[in-house]
Amino acid sequence: MYAGPAEGRLELSTVITPAVEAAFEEAMRAMHAGDIERMYVRGLLDRARRGELFILALYRNADVAGAVCCRSVDGEAELVFGFLRPPCAGLERAFLEMIVAALARQGTGVVRSGFTWPGAGGFAAAAADMGFDAVRRISMALDVAGSGLFFPGSSPGVSVRPWSQACFEDTCRIMYEESEPSDRRVYPLFATPEGTRALLSSIVQDRHGTFLPGLSAVCEVDGRVAGVLLSALLADGSVLVLDIAVRKAYRRKGVASRMIEHLISRCAAAGKKQIVLAVTATNDAAIGLYKKMGFRQIATFDQHVLIIGPARSGV
Repeated sequence: MYAGPAEGRLELSTVITPAVEAAFEEAMRAMHAGDIERMYVRGLLDRARRGELFILALYRNADVAGAVCCRSVDGEAELVFGFLRPPCAGLERAFLEMIVAALARQGTGVVRSGFTWPGAGGFAAAAADMGFDAVRRISMALDVAGSGLFFPGSSPGVSVRPWSQACFEDTCRIMYEESEPSDRRVYPLFATPEGTRALLSSIVQDRHGTFLPGLSAVCEVDGRVAGVLLSALLADGSVLVLDIAVRKAYRRKGVASRMIEHLISRCAAAGKKQIVLAVTATNDAAIGLYKKMGFRQIATFDQHVLIIGPARSGV
């Protein structure tokens, strides 16, 4: 419970009551949500009922003041959607502080959010005041049917094949050893081998979307694993690139482009229409490669990250 002279009596609850559902509907009306947005928000409620997400509802003097949808994986929590009812505007910091405290009690080590939903400016400002690290990210997308790429034959000594469980250890090593400091700001699990292993385990267990080993890739140069690409299927049917990692010794030698070509050609064969990814805005080399391969920029956002304790190293 939280109480202040202006805030009144504030409490959190994880129970999805009719009052919470009604508050979600009111929030959609207030943000003038279209059919796609309404479907998305209602889908969040359905996912919470199935246990894929959980909801933290804020009560002010026993009335629903707002709610936040959270997704938790490997000791990290992501805030994917939230709102405060209009009479409760200004409670963003108190609400966010209560959320962080509740997650810390559950053993969460990292809290993150892009705060990209409509009306999230107050939450983003509160996050900045609370010391969240903000990393500028770029969302990019490629329309598979319109990519117009020509796929060359294999190069001597270079081969690309679908990802398999036999590649797990090599993938862990490359993801850990080749992750950039900017990656670790966004995904602190990359900072240790144990954290990287936990992250990869959660990927293959479909906790970041439905993992697609056939559309993921491993690139070998002269028999040595030089790079990996991991992808997953999202609920809207698009394919998400979760990670592309290339050993430094093989960068600027076509390894990443060959794996992306593999992904695009496999997506085309499987009837997938769109590939999406996010990249740190300062990673000029990666952005240049993605544009060369046909990706276009669709949005920019700040990924806010707060480390509140040691992230779990196991699953």
